[in-house]
Amino acid sequence: YGSSDGKKKGFLNQYSHNFKFSLFWVCVLLAALVVPFLVDRLMTRLIGPKKLTWRIEKEFEGVSEEALWELLVRVDKWEKDHPVRQSCELEVEEKGQDCPVGKGSVVTYYRKTSDVEDTDDAIKENGYKVVEGGKVVFCKIRCTEYKDAPGSRQVVWETFEGGLGYPWVAQTEKKELCVSGSGKKAKVELRHDAAH
Repeated sequence: YGSSDGKKKGFLNQYSHNFKFSLFWVCVLLAALVVPFLVDRLMTRLIGPKKLTWRIEKEFEGVSEEALWELLVRVDKWEKDHPVRQSCELEVEEKGQDCPVGKGSVVTYYRKTSDVEDTDDAIKENGYKVVEGGKVVFCKIRCTEYKDAPGSRQVVWETFEGGLGYPWVAQTEKKELCVSGSGKKAKVELRHDAAH
């Protein structure tokens, strides 16, 4: 690096111009790949996960408010041909105060292991919970508000545990569903807050 006369020489002088040119562009390429990753990691740590809120309203003709409420909320009454039951298994673990899915109830949704490739490896790597029968926990939700009064029905669920393939940060997800209506006309309002 230095010489006997005390003057410093460039440590790359012994290499060809082509090598130095290639080395420069390799360093630039690596920096271009690493810097965005580092910025993203720092932003996530400083700001936290991205919050997402969405809301939807829909009016239905020819269906009663009660029938819609049972279709969307009353998981204890869902038959095997219900769309949610076709995509996962679920269980009401803790019953609510006034109703099996009322305030205080806990519902666990399980992934069907046939739908998950390399389930065993994913479970081992991430420490996901497996219960009896080989079912894998997808998420657990708790009902925090439940009002089942004709004309104005409302339920609020909060997710407190996420599992294999769950897209949201579990402690941040909150869903509020309101169903209202009269006769054969019903209106649904859904609000969803979560971070990912």
